[in-house]
Amino acid sequence: MLFLILSNTTIAHNSVANFGVDTLMPGPGSSVRGFTIMSKALPGMRAFTAYSAFDEGKYEPDIDEDTTAALDSIYNAVGNYIDSMAKNVNYYGWTIGPTAPPLDFSAYVWLDTLASYKHQAVTLGWLTNGPAHEKDEDDDNADDGIVERLDRRLDKAKDALTKNDSLKARLELELFVKEVEHLYHQNKEEGERHGVQVLTSEGYALLKYNAEYLIDRLPEKKGEKKHEH
Repeated sequence: MLFLILSNTTIAHNSVANFGVDTLMPGPGSSVRGFTIMSKALPGMRAFTAYSAFDEGKYEPDIDEDTTAALDSIYNAVGNYIDSMAKNVNYYGWTIGPTAPPLDFSAYVWLDTLASYKHQAVTLGWLTNGPAHEKDEDDDNADDGIVERLDRRLDKAKDALTKNDSLKARLELELFVKEVEHLYHQNKEEGERHGVQVLTSEGYALLKYNAEYLIDRLPEKKGEKKHEH
């Protein structure tokens, strides 16, 4: 059984957010929605921990204060075991959360970051490969799957950047965003009905908003100087 922290919500100096209330304990397989973090930062990959309702006191040995050194040693060993058990019953995973953009912006580096986010979305099941279904008139490989299509958009954008063709790079990234939006909205209703969605809300936010961040910082004309900040 897991619990989420809702009361006394805080964001620490290391950008870790905590939510929780003792009375909210969803059972195995159940879920609770409605938690929101408001931020002007971009969505990025963030680790999370769901803490279990684990009462360590139930497993601590009852030993008098005037115990021998041998019993003290046993008590310490049991304490270490309980600490280890408490950590193992927690759930650790990845989600999206506010992530500050780099101080020194580079379009090439950010494009690599976007590609990395796409790969991570696939690994985490936020983006599921499958047939593209629709023919792309400017894409000779229309029979490839969804992931390959998105990869090719990013590859074309990067190739355009190396040629200092910001207009072409913007076009490819705009088509990338268009495909991401199409995938999400087309499959949202079907995914909610059958429990399987090609592109989840996490993958959608991660790819869409980081791609738009890059688009907004690319020159609108070929050969213009790139905005580095």
